Amino acid sequence: MATDEDFVASEFEPSLFTESMHNMPRFGHTDDIGYAASSNLDVKEDYLLGVSFISGVIVLFLLVWVIVLIVMKFVGREQVGCASGEVSKIPSIESIQKANANNQYQNNVNSQNSGEDEGEGMNGVEISTSSDAKEDDDYLADIEQWQYESTSIEQIIRWARIIFLVFAGIVIVSSLAIILGGINVLNYAYISAIDNVQVMNTKIDLSIGEAAFFSSVALNASKERDLTLESIDSWCPNANINGTIAVTTSSDDNITYLSTGTSSDGLYSSLVDLTTFAVGGINSIEGSLVEAKMKGEDIKESMNNYAWWHLGTLGFILGVDFLVALFSIGVILAWKNIQPLPFEILQTYCALPLFAFLVSTTWLAAAGFAFTAVLTSDVCTGSPEENLVSIFNEQETDLDPLLYAMTKYYVEGCSLEDRPEKPTVFIDDFLPYLKAAETAMQTFSSEVSMVDFNNLVSSCGTDASYVTSAIDNIAQLTLSLNKVTIQANSTIQSLYCSEYNPVYVDMMHVDVCHFGVKGLSMTFISTLVLVVAGMVMMTLRASWHEVEDEDHWMNDECSIISENRKYSLAQVGSSMSDTRQPHAEEIESESDQNSAEHGIENNLSSPEPNRRQEPQVDEFGEDPMHNTLRSVAYR
Repeated sequence: MATDEDFVASEFEPSLFTESMHNMPRFGHTDDIGYAASSNLDVKEDYLLGVSFISGVIVLFLLVWVIVLIVMKFVGREQVGCASGEVSKIPSIESIQKANANNQYQNNVNSQNSGEDEGEGMNGVEISTSSDAKEDDDYLADIEQWQYESTSIEQIIRWARIIFLVFAGIVIVSSLAIILGGINVLNYAYISAIDNVQVMNTKIDLSIGEAAFFSSVALNASKERDLTLESIDSWCPNANINGTIAVTTSSDDNITYLSTGTSSDGLYSSLVDLTTFAVGGINSIEGSLVEAKMKGEDIKESMNNYAWWHLGTLGFILGVDFLVALFSIGVILAWKNIQPLPFEILQTYCALPLFAFLVSTTWLAAAGFAFTAVLTSDVCTGSPEENLVSIFNEQETDLDPLLYAMTKYYVEGCSLEDRPEKPTVFIDDFLPYLKAAETAMQTFSSEVSMVDFNNLVSSCGTDASYVTSAIDNIAQLTLSLNKVTIQANSTIQSLYCSEYNPVYVDMMHVDVCHFGVKGLSMTFISTLVLVVAGMVMMTLRASWHEVEDEDHWMNDECSIISENRKYSLAQVGSSMSDTRQPHAEEIESESDQNSAEHGIENNLSSPEPNRRQEPQVDEFGEDPMHNTLRSVAYR
């Protein structure tokens, strides 16, 4: 039968994930996991600061990004464009004309102030009138500027939508990585750890049963031993000082000297040496094992109570994916200019706040995964057994001494080539005393069986009942000691390293250090990619808004462009605060009035017949040139 000394523990091989997470920058802080449970607050704080550094950077980055988003929201689209959350509007011809007219008027004012004036205009300001060629050039410049600005806005929002959809795809891919490479792996390790805790509890329960039965048979044997000592000390009064008596044998008349088992005899002393039958130590082991089982049951119950985390996390990630899909649909619809207004409102005022909450929560979860992954990798770096024992050493005062010694032995001692003395060695030490007592009683029984019973009674000078009682007690005690020996060996075997260490190795080396660290690392990396992509999507949230035109499109931009420019030149001087763009009918009447008041020549107030054309409309009542200009910008 294999003994405990034949057991060889499995060696630990750290994974790439373990080494990578352990080598995360600590910026001068210690990476010794033993300090995590230290009663010295300074070294404990130093270690925790090193572990939480990466998590702190992640949280800080989130706060900075959120602040930037808020600032860009208040700055507005005029300064940061679609990063403010609002899409820029395509300018109208009128707005460009008016802006250019304002600039031209200001240039004329500046020219007049610098002595470069060529004629006197409204309010005493000389304005040089443009020739037909100049008017055409201005008209073409307005069109080119309008086309350039419209195209630029369309290109910006197009690229914003492309980037938005790309990062939406990254979110989906990251979600799959979280589920397949992170959550599922962690869930496997979690379930396997629960199973191993149950296996450990089963083995502890078996050892408790063995110890309890050992205690029971030992107590029974102890009582029988006490009765035997009382009987054999006085069952043969005629025994000499050496505890022997001369008795004739049953087969012949030869004299034999029989050991009576009195206090001076080896039988008596061997029974006395059994003392308490190691019952006190066995009871201590039983108590420690009961405490260990209670802790194991608490751990299992706690783990079972949180077994829903897998489905909860899966639902959380799928919720993020659903919102990403919703936003992507909105972007595509907006790109095609067919997005319904209620759908846009749903995205902006319902889905977006929920998405922001989920992304922020996921960001904090990424920081938590980083902290846990680094902490776990520290435990698994080098020798997990030594790291755990260093933690146990800090918590020794909080544990039952025997339970601490047994835990340390099964975690680290069983894996050492030079194995230390096990805490339950007193059971092994008790076995030789049992063997000696059994041998002494077997020798006594064998010698008694060789003499004539009546001669023995006569030689001892006592009643036959005393002799019978002593012989029977010794025979019964022999059987009891045999039971104690069997149960002692059974108890020792139930506490072998081969019983407990493989369960620890499977739970620590495989569940925690392999699958656990791998799952935590993959979840951390994938979650970090997901939240960064999610924040980019929030930054480009204007992508699901359709591009709008400025209000008050004119129906005859091409036909009255020159007149409108001339009107603006005159109008700016009299009313700089009026930003409303007049319609075609107002332009002609108001232009004549301004010309009369300020002395503008007739060629400024009334365009030549060949330059003024009545607006043309198609069968839908729309100006074809108007639609042509709009389509140019969209292209």
